[in-house]
Amino acid sequence: MLYRFEDCELDSERLELRRAGGPVQIEPQVFELLVYLIANRHRAVTRRELYERVWHGRLVTDAALNSRIKTARAAIGDDGKTQLAIRTLHRTGYRFVGDVAELPSPPRENRDADSAVPAVPSPELVPRRMGIYLAAAGLLGAAATGLYTVLSRDTDVRWLRDDAVPRIEAYLDAADWESAYALAKAADARVPDSPELAELWPRTTWRVTIASEP
Repeated sequence: MLYRFEDCELDSERLELRRAGGPVQIEPQVFELLVYLIANRHRAVTRRELYERVWHGRLVTDAALNSRIKTARAAIGDDGKTQLAIRTLHRTGYRFVGDVAELPSPPRENRDADSAVPAVPSPELVPRRMGIYLAAAGLLGAAATGLYTVLSRDTDVRWLRDDAVPRIEAYLDAADWESAYALAKAADARVPDSPELAELWPRTTWRVTIASEP
């Protein structure tokens, strides 16, 4: 059904709201609220009824309903002060009081060019597009994994150079052979085949061997 009022058009089948000839973007719940108020404009609609029909019985606060009403009014050029379209009925609910003309929704061939584009791609395009999407996702995943590996390796190398090696040397200078060996072993597991660590290994392992002899 197409509802026309003031400079607005609301198409309940196409789920579109237009004002002054241009589309108005609103939330689906606000759109549903507008449709229900307009469709039942011959009477007052209670808050409880809106909770049941628009929120489908979910627990909501009056503040949430007030917010949706305010948004609906703004979408059609109304406001809480003038209430030219949506009127608040004290302690009751709301009523749509604007003059409305009801028309059948325009046939599909008369709709905008954008709506002529099928929402679902043709079946023969689906496998091809899926293949492209999966390939792109695979490339992105591989790139992300590679980048993570490079960054992790770079972080470990900096830790070895700036932290581990100076501490190992300090342990050796202090004749703390066991601490030097333990840290060198941990560093080798984290950054294997490191040239800096290779230079320290002979001093570290030799000292530990001598110190552990009876």
